[in-house]
Amino acid sequence: MADFYKTLRNTLMLNFFDLLVSFPAPLILAIMLYEMKFVWFKKLSQTILYIPHFISWVIIGGIVYQVFGTQSSMINNVVTSLGFDPVPFLTDKTYWLVTYLAVGVWQSAGWGTIIYLAALTGINRELFEAADVDGAGRLRKIWSITLPALKPTIVTLLIINLGNMIAIGFERPYIIGNTAVRDYADVLSTFVYRIGIESGQYTLATVVGLFQAVVGLVFVLGANYASRKLAGQSIL
Repeated sequence: MADFYKTLRNTLMLNFFDLLVSFPAPLILAIMLYEMKFVWFKKLSQTILYIPHFISWVIIGGIVYQVFGTQSSMINNVVTSLGFDPVPFLTDKTYWLVTYLAVGVWQSAGWGTIIYLAALTGINRELFEAADVDGAGRLRKIWSITLPALKPTIVTLLIINLGNMIAIGFERPYIIGNTAVRDYADVLSTFVYRIGIESGQYTLATVVGLFQAVVGLVFVLGANYASRKLAGQSIL
């Protein structure tokens, strides 16, 4: 039970920090892409941002170890050549957490912009023209026109993300994690794999999976209720 509570804590912690860091990233990128005036540069940027989503986590894990590994990695080779000690990106808990979050943003942010860009295409351009007549600057137009138009999309995605607070993918923590940071990297999905596949405790693994589903439903309903009461937006 001690391992279960630790993995539950790690799952909630990683998902909470992921929500803080990864949730705003697609929104910011989408607004930046929408504001671009050069169509060719906009399309090129979108293509480059989408690519990481299609790369396997196994390949991403290899890239992470080549770039952030403590020994003979790209960054630490530069750091040690300057006379400093290597940075333990993957073996120190704090550095590993930052690396984990950064890699998650890099992998998912570009693909997440698609939904926001689709919502942005529905904004009436006459609103921006009227704002230009009133002398509104770019930031004022983003604050007064773009963000309010995106509010239903933001609320919907936020509710979905809150519903996934108890669920976490297997590949990312399993591939990037290691024994040195197991106190942070061991989450419910890796726990289920370890007790179900490796140890053969299928009943316990099933119970943990059912627990994730029930708690996830509670999170979705709670987030939906709070959103309806506070913002007047909901998905149910």
